[in-house]
Amino acid sequence: MKNYQRLFLEALKASLFETKLDIPDTMTRDDWEHFFQLAGEQNMLPYITPAFFKDSKFLSLCADTVPYLRSSMMQALSYQTQNDSHFLRLYNFLAKRNLSPVVVKGIICRSVLPNSELRTSSDEDIYIPNGSYESYKSALLDFGMQLTPHSQEVEDKSYEVSYVLPGTSFQIEVHVGLFNSDSKAFQNMNDLFCDVFEHSIIITHQGTSIRSMSPTDHALFLILHALKHFLGGGFGIRLISDLCMYCLSYGHDIDWSDLKRRCELCHSFLFATGLFEIGHTHLGFDYENAGYPALWQDAGVDDIQPLLNDLLDAGIFGASNMTRKHSANMTVQAYSSGGSGKPVTSGLLRSAFPPLEAMQHKYPELKEHPVMLPFAWLDRIAKYRKETAEGNPDNNVSDSIKIGKQRIELMRKYGLIE
Repeated sequence: MKNYQRLFLEALKASLFETKLDIPDTMTRDDWEHFFQLAGEQNMLPYITPAFFKDSKFLSLCADTVPYLRSSMMQALSYQTQNDSHFLRLYNFLAKRNLSPVVVKGIICRSVLPNSELRTSSDEDIYIPNGSYESYKSALLDFGMQLTPHSQEVEDKSYEVSYVLPGTSFQIEVHVGLFNSDSKAFQNMNDLFCDVFEHSIIITHQGTSIRSMSPTDHALFLILHALKHFLGGGFGIRLISDLCMYCLSYGHDIDWSDLKRRCELCHSFLFATGLFEIGHTHLGFDYENAGYPALWQDAGVDDIQPLLNDLLDAGIFGASNMTRKHSANMTVQAYSSGGSGKPVTSGLLRSAFPPLEAMQHKYPELKEHPVMLPFAWLDRIAKYRKETAEGNPDNNVSDSIKIGKQRIELMRKYGLIE
């Protein structure tokens, strides 16, 4: 591992537990530049900045970056504080309508973090009971929320619908399903959460009572949410810190045997142990304090470094570059087929020729003229080839195949495919 990668993990650990960060004398200005880039890709720079902000070794090399870092922290603080306020007002508004959605990720994960306002979320997610969408839609519109343009197009089809509060950055995703049941890769995952509402708990955050999943359900959701993004190009270290800090707070209330059983139903148990082992090795996840059982500790793979490398390279949601994003067609196809068939070929074909519904997002004219789909495919391929021909280093076909093959081998290592 490189200097700046190691320091990034140490800075995150120090921020999570509010401990002192020891910056090695070997850090160069070039190392710091790579450090900033990595922290930015992982969307964690404002959160970890206090760990090194006033260190003399840092200041001696990077004093010119202090105004930017201070500004970044203040923007994050303002952004998240305002959005948290909007969300809590909205949740209380829904409660007055006798609507009590289950909140997932976001504010639930931040509620167990120190300096949580520096850990920004792009939106908040609520999960609602089957058949209740119209009631929630009416309440959200009365609160002043509006459907996002994309959600206006897919409202009747999608498992998640986004609303935004005009004039603000506050956005909420309403889930009628936790995972996309139209996708072969994820279609059975919703079945693992059939009793979520019956087993939900109430937590209090900033004086507001919020309905959340039970600790076992939420731990499983965080694991499978990470898996979804892993298949879709990858995910950053933040999802592991969320999972581990949540389990440190609620681990003794988690039914680890049931969690293992449910992970095994979607071949994700070894994958889950890898996430916790990375948290233990690099982020201070204490097995005993979390009630993390020996059975989980003993089941991990021999070497977590390849998985860690993938996370550090992925960016926050596998979006570090287009080359990696295109490789997701191979990993999703491999998981969907259980490793059988020819995932490379199938994935590349799906990348070149997406289904009609997927193409309608960028070619809305297909809604009225679906027979034009072949021409839209040709236009898409032509644009992709043009970007590649122009030498865009972030969009390379051969590198996509290479990354895809490497990540498929990683999937085999963690039992996600045969």
